[in-house]
Amino acid sequence: DVAGGAPNFEKYLSNGPAAFLEKMVSWVSGAALKLQMEYGQGVQAEREVLNDAERFFYGCFQSNDERLERRLELPLQDQAAWHSCARGWVTGRCCLVKDPLTGETYADITPWDPLHTSWGVGSRGLLWICRHTKRTLSLVVDEYGGDEGRWRSTGEADTGGEPELEVYDWWDGTVNAVVIGKDFAKPPTEHGSPRTPGIVVPVGNRPLVVRSQRTLRSALADYGESVFRSNRNLYDKLNFAMSVRLTLAALARSRAYTLTSPDGAKLPETNPYAPGAATPLATDDKLELLPLLESGRDNEALVQFILGEIQRGSIPFPAYGELGLAISGYAIKLLLQAIDSPLSPPVKAMQSFYRQACALLKDQYLTNQFGPMELSGMDRNRKWFHATITPDRLQGIGIPRVSLEARVPEDDLGKMQLAQMAREGDPPYLPDIYLRDTISGLPDTDLIQDQLNEQEAGRLL
Repeated sequence: DVAGGAPNFEKYLSNGPAAFLEKMVSWVSGAALKLQMEYGQGVQAEREVLNDAERFFYGCFQSNDERLERRLELPLQDQAAWHSCARGWVTGRCCLVKDPLTGETYADITPWDPLHTSWGVGSRGLLWICRHTKRTLSLVVDEYGGDEGRWRSTGEADTGGEPELEVYDWWDGTVNAVVIGKDFAKPPTEHGSPRTPGIVVPVGNRPLVVRSQRTLRSALADYGESVFRSNRNLYDKLNFAMSVRLTLAALARSRAYTLTSPDGAKLPETNPYAPGAATPLATDDKLELLPLLESGRDNEALVQFILGEIQRGSIPFPAYGELGLAISGYAIKLLLQAIDSPLSPPVKAMQSFYRQACALLKDQYLTNQFGPMELSGMDRNRKWFHATITPDRLQGIGIPRVSLEARVPEDDLGKMQLAQMAREGDPPYLPDIYLRDTISGLPDTDLIQDQLNEQEAGRLL
């Protein structure tokens, strides 16, 4: 409480944490996802197999987003981006599921809130994972079946009247079980995955360090951090300093005064400094206005110092669009370097999440428990595809290289000029494909080259 219990103390609450979180989440959720199988020196037939593998993973993620949206949930990348920035962990379940009604196979990649997720880790990876959540009675009946009366007694009524039930969704290396209250909504059932179909990724570049005077539990509390790690304690100090200034501004609207009278008991009927107020005074009465209260001379310097510390631990203020004047390409490079420090950990965690999801999808598909999957979506060259991919197309290959390219402010004009300069001369200093892919940072360089070839062919015709 910034007021500290004092009466008539104005409270200021900075929107800095919310704006910082929204900016970080927008960058991570808006990053371009690229899944690329390494071609190496493979011949054309091998490249076609690898292209099918890329389409398999893209199609799974695309169909999963459509499934989440039908459930009125955000797409996978948006949810995982918020968890990576706000929670400091990215957790979820990833498995292939066969629809009991249609018999079709679909990907179920659901991010879980790390705050309500528990897990155990062994020497070879994740041993078990369990999500604790609340579901409405109607949703439980629709998903797990059973009589309403059976579940109603285990729930607690909310303000809307419909009971809410505590649901525990447990997965280990062999079975999946769902417990509601003291009953199994889903008894332990083999899920068919070769290992626990869960994903747990900590955010941050700091390893798990356990000092001799600390316990493992206390060390784990600092492992996996949100984007607020550096500034968590500074916002309270900024709110207090700004609350002092806001309180003084409020006091200036209603000035303090003294009224001197012979007996010392006279009080004005109304505020004598209110607009249009008239205060009758006797000859011996004296009304005086007290001077305004002022904050210490160091208050302004303190606020500026705190804002500077907050900027060092988050992102530069120009990243929010607060530009007093045009900045150069060099200044933009410095701005990008400052943004990369808080942005890199959640992006790396997201890449690890997608990479582990690809590995789980591939391993489960190769168990031959599922039929061919009919998938569609956009590949990394932004070409629409619709294909039926069989498990044998994934046999003997690895998982794709995952990259997330966050869209942050860049000096596009300077990069274009540099690329144009590098392609001049005979022979040019760098090949066009390298300039487009590395210097300019353009996506889909193969597609761009195909379009240029088509354009040149049209001119020749």
